[in-house]
Amino acid sequence: MRIVVYKNEEYIHNYLEKCEWNAAHFLWELLRDNTFYEVLGDNSKLIVLLDGENVVSFAVYSIRDCIKDESLFPWIGFVYTDEKYRNHRYSQKVINYIINLAKNDKHTNIYIATDHIGLYEKYGFNYKENRIDIYNEDSRIYYYDLLNK
Repeated sequence: MRIVVYKNEEYIHNYLEKCEWNAAHFLWELLRDNTFYEVLGDNSKLIVLLDGENVVSFAVYSIRDCIKDESLFPWIGFVYTDEKYRNHRYSQKVINYIINLAKNDKHTNIYIATDHIGLYEKYGFNYKENRIDIYNEDSRIYYYDLLNK
């Protein structure tokens, strides 16, 4: 298995288009319409864990996410693992890769907005608070302290 930064690979693009997860399809639309950077911020990256050319897991490293607060960044978003590969913590590999990107970019924290409870705590994230996101849904905000871990 290998981790790649998406560079318009057709097989990844096709996977996102056909993925049953609605957020993956939204991500595909951002890429298709060339609005990925406009929506998520310059220097955002789609990180993909591959098994050959099969998508195992992916996530996005971005400046913006579904919580509208310019003081909170960067974000890990669109975290997903294909059903065939679940229960092996493959998303943790992608998250750790993004954490290292954030450390290299000299950030002090990185955030995740989610409705999951108990998932990201396993990866060292700490609960910060709940907020209403841009879709008017309640989101839990977690942060990872990049300086002390």
